[in-house]
Amino acid sequence: MRSRYSAYSKGLVDYVCDTTHPDNPSQNGTTNPDGTPSSTLREDVRATCEKITWDKLKILSCEDGRSPDEAFVTFQTYFKTKGQIGQRAQGWHTQSFVEKSRFLKGVDGKWLYVDGEQEWKT
Repeated sequence: MRSRYSAYSKGLVDYVCDTTHPDNPSQNGTTNPDGTPSSTLREDVRATCEKITWDKLKILSCEDGRSPDEAFVTFQTYFKTKGQIGQRAQGWHTQSFVEKSRFLKGVDGKWLYVDGEQEWKT
């Protein structure tokens, strides 16, 4: 979890993509309302790296999954979005969310991010 956070904060797009599990819904990128592709996972990660300034990561808990190859990490992160316009441009407003992330071990034994449930904080 910490390595993925660091990769996002340093703009290491390849690392984020390489540590994303094949079953992650984002592997197929983003689609338009009509179902046609609008971007790839790599493009989405790059856009996130360019638009977000990451401030802090707090690991809240780690839990074993239903098998030795599954684990959950709950964390809270604080960040600012670059390039806001209008009211949001009046200052760097720190945002935060808590996520419970699910990881599975890949065939090489490395942990890969599968998915997560987010709760946004104000």
